[in-house]
Amino acid sequence: MTAVGKFLSFILLICIILFSGCGKKPEIKAEDSKEFGKAIEDYMKTKNYGMAVSSFEELDISGDKASAVCRLNEAENLYAIKVRWSFDFNKNNGKWEVSSHTVK
Repeated sequence: MTAVGKFLSFILLICIILFSGCGKKPEIKAEDSKEFGKAIEDYMKTKNYGMAVSSFEELDISGDKASAVCRLNEAENLYAIKVRWSFDFNKNNGKWEVSSHTVK
């Protein structure tokens, strides 16, 4: 392989690496984020955690089960720190409820 061929192969490899992670995540619908945000808010109140949803990063709904990854901030919004939590949900009587959480 010539020097030009090696150089072009190297450039192609770099392009593949750079663009392989550029997939767009599916957009989270506003009505879904409100419904699941309310479930998280209720869960936080029952646990006295004092946290509030800042944003949703992922939301996966499958029948009567769902999971989400969110950024949470302190409920009074006194600090600019946003921590990442994941939640699992179950649908009970037509209403989503948090079944468990993990701090990421």
